Amino acid sequence: MQQQPLKVMLVGNNPSDLDKINSSLIDYKPIKYVSSIAFDSKQAIKNAVAGELNFIVLDDNLGEKTIHYIIKKFSKLKSTKDLPITILKNNNREGSKINGLHDYVLKSGTGPENLHRSFINALKLRKTHLYLYKSYKKGKLKLNQMLDVFSI
Repeated sequence: MQQQPLKVMLVGNNPSDLDKINSSLIDYKPIKYVSSIAFDSKQAIKNAVAGELNFIVLDDNLGEKTIHYIIKKFSKLKSTKDLPITILKNNNREGSKINGLHDYVLKSGTGPENLHRSFINALKLRKTHLYLYKSYKKGKLKLNQMLDVFSI
């Protein structure tokens, strides 16, 4: 049985870096990846709305403001709000202070195995977040119902 390809959108402003990552994903034999590339926030949002994605990869060279803007927009769009987002970092000197990221990978370690592992880890983390959020909402609803019964 043929496995469905995983769809990844690469967002960055350095074509050579994105092409290198794209090539390594295409060459990865165990899993078939289909990727799209966006060079700015408008193109990224347009591509995300147009296609059903599995993962989003942001290059930290975009700048912190642009990354914040993209993540904020993605979190509001129905088609992208639950997608795991991975950031490609140049170095490990400063932590990632950006909310909404699920994982980061150093550019020096952007081999296809590392990226695949990062995608899978980000996907597991996102599923865990969604499960906990749903459980919290369900528990809160039950607690409110119990309090309503006792207040009568």
